[in-house]
Amino acid sequence: MVVATGLGATGVCLLALSAARTPEQILVTVALVGLAFEIYEPASQELVAQVAEGEQRGRLYAMLGAALVAAGAIAGVMASVLLPIGVRWLMVVDAATCLTASVVALAFLPRSRREAFGRDGRRWRPPARLIRLTAASTAFAVG
Repeated sequence: MVVATGLGATGVCLLALSAARTPEQILVTVALVGLAFEIYEPASQELVAQVAEGEQRGRLYAMLGAALVAAGAIAGVMASVLLPIGVRWLMVVDAATCLTASVVALAFLPRSRREAFGRDGRRWRPPARLIRLTAASTAFAVG
């Protein structure tokens, strides 16, 4: 449900961005698009962690990454076609894809935590080594 909500919110924010006219409106709607993205992006990764175990989890993350790369390539093609007629059309089409993805997520993703977590209801927790590596990488990136 969180994934679908985030995708829907992103679509609505992109529509607002396409309608923005002043620099202030553009700034606010760009910030809202970014915040809406932050709703579904971590939730989608958590969902992968919940539904898969071991090697299957790695393959599922690889598939998620491949899907994101393919989506980026398709977005580039869409941009090359739509930008000559106006950036607002790119925002409208992007909003439509987000809203469509939200409907697909509602139709196919688990609706309840019990469905997502499986029979035992336990939540996946990252190993301590992964947390340390993430913290070290973040500290290195921040500088």
